[in-house]
Amino acid sequence: MNKHFAGIDPGLTGCIALIDNNAKILNVYDYPNNSRKLFQVYQRLNKIDGLTVCIENIMFMGKQSFSAQFRYLATYFEHIYLLNLFEIPYKIVNSQDWKKEFKLNKTKERLIRPENITDKEFKLIKDRKTRANKKEQKDLSFDIARSFFDNSDFVLFLRNEHHNRADALLMAEYSRRITK
Repeated sequence: MNKHFAGIDPGLTGCIALIDNNAKILNVYDYPNNSRKLFQVYQRLNKIDGLTVCIENIMFMGKQSFSAQFRYLATYFEHIYLLNLFEIPYKIVNSQDWKKEFKLNKTKERLIRPENITDKEFKLIKDRKTRANKKEQKDLSFDIARSFFDNSDFVLFLRNEHHNRADALLMAEYSRRITK
């Protein structure tokens, strides 16, 4: 029996990536932002024998608004609901776990506030540093996925805004590695 693996990067800009046992990309589905279309994606996934899925666990950023957190939760549970509805085996993985596999985890650099700046100025510096680290991590994820799945016929990585595809592909590969 052929084995297939999917990685789900949940969220409004999320993605579902599907690979086979040889790490060949079979398909990539960007989140359609439409429940009916997402249902149709899961109908297709349900027809695949030997499918194992990894879905990234929810994690909120402190700066997100309530409505952004609610929308993220809604898309996450939409995926969970459809996985259970179609009885597709899945594993919920923490982002630290699958990122560790690809050496994407960065140790946080502790900033110490110099005495000559105000708390407000220091907060601004920390926020800029945090945004820079997130962008750097997304770029690294993008580069690793591009090099790992270099043999693909898909034109998946046209721009860096497709980091969701990169993350979903790396989660699918993580699923392949932990399932063997």
